[in-house]
Amino acid sequence: MADTALTSRPRSPLSQAADRLATATRDSGGTIRLAELPFLTQLDVRLDAKGAAADAVGLALGLQLPLEPDTVVRAGELTALWLGPDEWLLVG
Repeated sequence: MADTALTSRPRSPLSQAADRLATATRDSGGTIRLAELPFLTQLDVRLDAKGAAADAVGLALGLQLPLEPDTVVRAGELTALWLGPDEWLLVG
């Protein structure tokens, strides 16, 4: 049977670079760690940080969205990254 998108296992975008990432990690002597976390869900959220929607999202997700520039909030498997005054990236 031919290997098609419907019959083959999904491959992550960096699957072919895993050896190079591991080598870079080893060569750094522990200074850096490069590894892919494949197939994480990413969701962009835009809303008024001072509005009722922000509170509702916070309750639904179990974390408060970060309000300071370039900050991150983690709760369990979910991470919220501040992208702008009205935009966050949720990764989980």
